[in-house]
Amino acid sequence: MAMKPERIEAGKSYYTVERRKMGNTTMSCDSLSLVDIVAVHNDPPWNPSADVSQNGRVKRWYGSDLAKLREHPPEWLRNPLDGTRCHVCRALKSDGHRDDCQHPRAVAARKRGAR
Repeated sequence: MAMKPERIEAGKSYYTVERRKMGNTTMSCDSLSLVDIVAVHNDPPWNPSADVSQNGRVKRWYGSDLAKLREHPPEWLRNPLDGTRCHVCRALKSDGHRDDCQHPRAVAARKRGAR
């Protein structure tokens, strides 16, 4: 789930997910990347911004881009060639998560099942 820009902290890493076209085809896949927050600027409060480092380059992101950041990776990533898989344990969605998967949703489901 996307985050509110006010919850973003400097020095932490977050995930961002994009849909990308696969060459000159009609297919597209999910692209996951890790983003490091260098500094957070809350002046003015109605337009928060942050200095973000992605692949070593620092760039300023504003509210609409910051709202797309995630604290945890999504549960499933879509890829038409490889199938829909978990980012953490690489299991197919049709098979479900592996027993040792550490994805937050898989851990929560195991705790609910243990009750």
